Amino acid sequence: MTKIPPPPRPIRATHPMPGFFKALGRLLLICLTAATGILWLGLIHEGFLRTVGTLVQARLISIHEVQDSDGGYSHYAKYRYALRGIEQNAQSSISYTAWHRLREELFKLGGKHGDTSFFAPIPSPESGAGDADAFGQAPESPPTIDVRAYTIGPVRYSRVVEHEWAMLYLLIPAIFAPLLACLTAVTYLATVVRPRRQRWLYTHGTAVTGMITNTRRMRVKHSELLYADFNFAPNSQRSLLQGTTMLAGEKELASAVVGKAVIVLYDPAKPRHCTVYEYGGYAWA
Repeated sequence: MTKIPPPPRPIRATHPMPGFFKALGRLLLICLTAATGILWLGLIHEGFLRTVGTLVQARLISIHEVQDSDGGYSHYAKYRYALRGIEQNAQSSISYTAWHRLREELFKLGGKHGDTSFFAPIPSPESGAGDADAFGQAPESPPTIDVRAYTIGPVRYSRVVEHEWAMLYLLIPAIFAPLLACLTAVTYLATVVRPRRQRWLYTHGTAVTGMITNTRRMRVKHSELLYADFNFAPNSQRSLLQGTTMLAGEKELASAVVGKAVIVLYDPAKPRHCTVYEYGGYAWA
C-alpha cells in the first residue's frame, strides 16, 4: 500500500488535461455567464418598464417604413414626450398595424407622402405653430401615440406600447434566462467545483482502506466511459459507503479487479465526496 503522508500533501497530476481544453472550458463558462447576465438584465429591465414605467401620450413627429436587406420592411416612429417636466425626443420600432393606422390618420390631416416616411405635425416650441411646410397648416390636435417611459437620474428610456417586438423582449429572456442559468451552473460545477474538490481530497482528504466491488463500461455516442465502483467505511461510521470513480483507460480497468484493496480519500464533513487514490488523476509528490 502507498504510504499516506499527512495533510497538506503536495500532489502532481498523473493524467494532466491539455491546457487547450482547460482554456476552452473557461471560455465557455465566461460566455455562458455573460449571456445569462445579459438575459437576466433584459428580463429585469422589461419587468421594470412594464410595472414601474409611466404610460404617457407622446406627440408624433414622423413614422417611417424602411426596406430591410432581406426584402422585408421595418417600421418606426419618432415622437416627443414629457416626463417629470422634461421633454424628450425619441424613436422606437412600431408594429405594422400601428404604422398602418397612423399612416391613415396622417393622410386625413393632409400629410405628404414620401417613399419611406409619412411626416406628422409637431408644434414649434418657439411659435407654437405647426409644420406649415409639411401640412400647409397645423391641425388643432396633432396625432399622439402611447409610450411607456421611465427616468432614473440621467438615464431616460421610452418605448412605444405597440412595439414590433414587445412580447419577444419579455418571452425570450423569460424562457432562456433560467435555462442558461442552469447550464451555467452545470458548467461551473464540471469545470471549477469538481476539479477543486478532487484536488482537495488528495491534499487534505481523510484516507482509509476501501475495496473495488465492480467495474463497468458506459457507451456515450461514439466513445466509451470506464467506471469502477468501490466501498469503504469512514472512520466515524460502521456501515459501508458506496462510491464510483472514472477510470482513465483500459490499463486502469484491467488493474481494478473486484476485491482489490485501494486507498479511498473522502471529506469527513461529506463522506459522499470521495475518490480512489489509484485512479483519481493525481499522486502524492
